Amino acid sequence: MNRRVRTTGFLSLLLAILLTCVACPKDPQVETPTTEQPDADPKTKSRNALETDPDIIALLGEGLSAGNVGMGRELFAYKCDNCHESTEVFAANSWTRPQLVAEVGVIRDGRAAMPGFGSRLTGQQILDIVVALLTP
Repeated sequence: MNRRVRTTGFLSLLLAILLTCVACPKDPQVETPTTEQPDADPKTKSRNALETDPDIIALLGEGLSAGNVGMGRELFAYKCDNCHESTEVFAANSWTRPQLVAEVGVIRDGRAAMPGFGSRLTGQQILDIVVALLTP
């Protein structure tokens, strides 16, 4: 009886191993190496892409004066208010160009649970929203 229990246990283990081997893919997908550095921060890559985007360069070259506060508030109410019911107004004079570029990047490309709006808003509209957030 003891031998039968050991044989049954051994056969069960062998069957489990066999099923695992059959379930595994025969030709595993191997990721091909890329030329990108593995430690590159996605936020940095996004910011660098924004820094070279001609539309963003043109808009940010003019600074905050390129944005339309009224239009930005309307766009915010229409596009953003469903998730961002109350907004915080930031002190515009404390923002540096990298911070402005980063904020434009978040709206364009998204972050965490926030979807990107780059395909639904123009660069000018995104800048208008940022300027509206920065204006008391």
